[in-house]
Amino acid sequence: MLLGVWEKEISFIWNSLEDFKCIIDIGAAEGFYAVGIARKYPDKQIYAYEMNPCTKTLLEEVISDNLVKNIAVRGKCEYEDLRNLGVKLDNSLIIMDCEGYELELLNELSPSILKNAHMLVELHEMYAAGCTNILKSRFADTHQVSEIEGQHRSLSDWPNQVKLLRYLFPKELLLDFMDEGRPYPMNWLYMKPMSS
Repeated sequence: MLLGVWEKEISFIWNSLEDFKCIIDIGAAEGFYAVGIARKYPDKQIYAYEMNPCTKTLLEEVISDNLVKNIAVRGKCEYEDLRNLGVKLDNSLIIMDCEGYELELLNELSPSILKNAHMLVELHEMYAAGCTNILKSRFADTHQVSEIEGQHRSLSDWPNQVKLLRYLFPKELLLDFMDEGRPYPMNWLYMKPMSS
């Protein structure tokens, strides 16, 4: 995270955030995305959902430490919470990382209320087997769905801002610095509404 290579596969999305009316971060954790986006776009409304009380407290501390005012922190996100956002969902970006709950949250009714929302969904096949194909099928009529596959880091991923460190540490240690420590490969679905 400190090197800026965390989930680098999805970094292309962060360059188009000015196009979205608001950002909805479901499974916001300590606020890596929510707070980063709030700092870059202080006029954009952000909703950060986090159900774990300890992590939610940390999220609120990170928001306070970064002096951002445009994040509304909420608890666990349910389908009704999404539905209650109403027109705020139109031309919004939903970032979802909810450890397998994506299959239940993006239920059979979701395509109708999310038909104008962009979605970036981290997939958790290890917790919700088959979720990739189920979600692809569920949103096939309303969204252009593409799958983004996780990749192993190489020395070419090392950021130029700290290029000097490449000469101070062995290759194996540099690769360890960029290792996300996941015991399984990570993939995402990026879903763009057909209406856009």
